[in-house]
Amino acid sequence: MTETTQTAPIAELRGIQKSFGGVHALRGVDLVIRGGEVHSLVGENGAGKSTLVRILGGIHQPDEGTLLIDGEPQRFSGPGDAKARGIAVIRQEPALFPDLDVAENIFMGRQPRDQFRRVDWRSMYRETRELLESLGVTMDPRTPVQGLSVADQQLVEIAKSLSLRARVVVMDEPTAALSSREVERLFGIVRDLKSRGVGVVYISHRLEEVFELSDTITVLRDGALVVTVPAAELDTQSLIRHLVGRELGDLFPKEQAKIGPPLLEARGLTREGVLCRAARAAGDARRVQAVRAGLLRHRSRRLGLRAAGLSAPGITRARARGPRPPRAGRQHRADRRHPRPRATAGRLPLQQPQVRG
Repeated sequence: MTETTQTAPIAELRGIQKSFGGVHALRGVDLVIRGGEVHSLVGENGAGKSTLVRILGGIHQPDEGTLLIDGEPQRFSGPGDAKARGIAVIRQEPALFPDLDVAENIFMGRQPRDQFRRVDWRSMYRETRELLESLGVTMDPRTPVQGLSVADQQLVEIAKSLSLRARVVVMDEPTAALSSREVERLFGIVRDLKSRGVGVVYISHRLEEVFELSDTITVLRDGALVVTVPAAELDTQSLIRHLVGRELGDLFPKEQAKIGPPLLEARGLTREGVLCRAARAAGDARRVQAVRAGLLRHRSRRLGLRAAGLSAPGITRARARGPRPPRAGRQHRADRRHPRPRATAGRLPLQQPQVRG
């Protein structure tokens, strides 16, 4: 996250409104995209981010409002118009031709031609290699796309946008299917695009990514613009407050709960091959001792039931063995006591028991 000087906008959306039937997807949204800036667009699902990007990419036309490129009003009739004006949209799932190679995907529909109007394959592969090397990527231009990972396919999309001389690159949830190493590589490419003077619109639900990359953050909620501010003026709590419209503590208020008497006590439950083996599988000798020495855990009716000394996989394995009573031990419920638990009482339930009172 860095501060950038204010430059003239490459693209600007003013008062954008869009409805689908009776659903108002956008309500007077403004967005300013400047060169050399990473502008993050955040909001909950249904906030209107995708609709706004589709309008910028020429897929949808706004019902009201103005789209400006270099200060001039534009009305795109399709994605081709947006690409011609330097707008490239990279979606979460790249739209590539799997049976074609990397170079053919990058130059699809605009392959270089020789003097006889034939495809100049040598020039196409050379230009593709130069594009990939400029991004710091080592990739054979003749590699079929169907053999590439999602991260590499996104790199092909980015190289394609550079071949189109895109001045605005929109990335919609680009890290959703990437590993941590692939994410770091993508972040490096985003910073490289920024250094070239490209305006990057970054959409993500991962707030740590938003703060790491962004110069400016725009928040949408229910199709309306909430705020557009420099990223340096926000922290996680304030951003969440803008996203949900209230303090996080108001969504999950702490309730006072009175801890009641024990609903179930289990002491010294032992059965070879079920409880002790399950505890050994967890790799902790102290858990085996806890099972043999005695189990005791208090929970109120509100909090449910849990077993001490066993991890959740151990409890599940014990339950999966069926209704077998333990060889030793004692189980006490709030309403009765069994010196030797019955078959139906020998299981460790994972759900809160139904207690009538």
